Amino acid sequence: MVVPRKLVNEILYDLHTSPLGGHLGVSKTFGKVSERFYWFGMRRDVENYVANCVECVTRKNPSRTAKAPLQPHYSGAPFEKIAIDILEVPMSDQGNRFIVVIGDYFSKWAEAFPLKNHTAPVIAEILIDQFISRFGAPFQLHSDQGPEFESRLISELCKLLGIDKTRTTTYHPQSDGQVERFNRTLLSMLSKYVKENQRDWDVHLQKVMMGYRTSEHESTKFSPAYVLFGRELRLPLDVQYQLPDGSTAKNASEYVTRTKERFLQAYEVVRENLGLSQKTMKDHYDRKAFGEAFDVGDKVWYYDPRVKKGRSPKLNRPWKGPYTIKKKISDLVYRIQLDNTRMRKVVHFNKLKKCAIQKRNNQDEITTTGDDICTDVDEEEQPANPSPITNNREERLDEDVSNEDEDETNNSLREKQVEDLSEEEREDAVTDNGNLANETTPIVEETHMDDTEETTGTALRRSSRNRKKSKYFEDFVLGDGID
Repeated sequence: MVVPRKLVNEILYDLHTSPLGGHLGVSKTFGKVSERFYWFGMRRDVENYVANCVECVTRKNPSRTAKAPLQPHYSGAPFEKIAIDILEVPMSDQGNRFIVVIGDYFSKWAEAFPLKNHTAPVIAEILIDQFISRFGAPFQLHSDQGPEFESRLISELCKLLGIDKTRTTTYHPQSDGQVERFNRTLLSMLSKYVKENQRDWDVHLQKVMMGYRTSEHESTKFSPAYVLFGRELRLPLDVQYQLPDGSTAKNASEYVTRTKERFLQAYEVVRENLGLSQKTMKDHYDRKAFGEAFDVGDKVWYYDPRVKKGRSPKLNRPWKGPYTIKKKISDLVYRIQLDNTRMRKVVHFNKLKKCAIQKRNNQDEITTTGDDICTDVDEEEQPANPSPITNNREERLDEDVSNEDEDETNNSLREKQVEDLSEEEREDAVTDNGNLANETTPIVEETHMDDTEETTGTALRRSSRNRKKSKYFEDFVLGDGID
């Protein structure tokens, strides 16, 4: 059946948005529509309708999610840039429940301390007494957005010491990959020494840390201890068997000179090895990079998988928004703002998917772009002035009612004007009105029932009755009761 464009919204609502439609994808929705109806640009309208469906957009992930190119962390000397993180583990017999981990991006040296809690004052004390007092202040401190790291105390401490405080974006721990990778190594080492009740992990913590520091790192090709001290740490086994440590200096001055030479050589090799390692990693990672960069003002959906207490993640719609790109902080990081609010977030590129604003009939419509939306539609198939597709059933019904009232009013005025005319003028007026109706009324294919020709007005009135029946049936199925 060929239908006018004023019925398109109602048809798409019934076959996609209504409970009997099921919010299925483009292919299934188009299949239902094409089996029953036809209009020009039908495929494109179905695609736009599904793409504009907020329930679908906020629930479904793109068939291929965005993945930005890898951006390695660069550091040219020990403790120029460090990362800090908190690990939660089972409570030990000594009452410790957390491990604060601090790692150096250049030497790969790491520190780990057991904690009973991880409040901002405790973290500040660890930084000053256990790290900065022994190794000096770093140029940059990188962390996630945990409240203990984002507190005013840590902020003021970094400002006082001239430390550049940076942070990861929400739900993207990969940007703190240095310490995240060490966390896995640390937990793996501890798991092989703890008792079955797992309550003695803090007894083994510093011992396994020495094992890590004295082992060659895959990226630098040196142990963290050698890069930091210019020599390997002497192990108990070395003392027991009186193994030579390689030092032949006769005095402190000669030792310093030789150590300086070793440092210069080691640092040069470490920089080269780190560069090669990062390049190899980036080349491998970037093969799967996908997605176009966003510009300021772009509309986007933001991935936020959080679920309120008492609700199931299985029924959650994780894509929130739409948001607007307010600032491009870097190629990978953006500041976004929720429309019609002051809510702003700093987020990673991988947690966004784009919305495109298409202007049709002087109205803006938000359409998400994704691989699951087909675009193989013939340009000639589209109507010259397509009417906007909307998911709001009440607006469409109100519009239909107002249009019917307007048509009845206009017909009454025309009939009254015709009655006041002479017979000759009346015939001319009827002819003119007929021509005008043919120009403005949507084209409907003529159908024959019992050899009786159905006029355009009759078809529209019958469609209106069918809509009322459909609404009656929907209320009956949903169990809302029938008036």
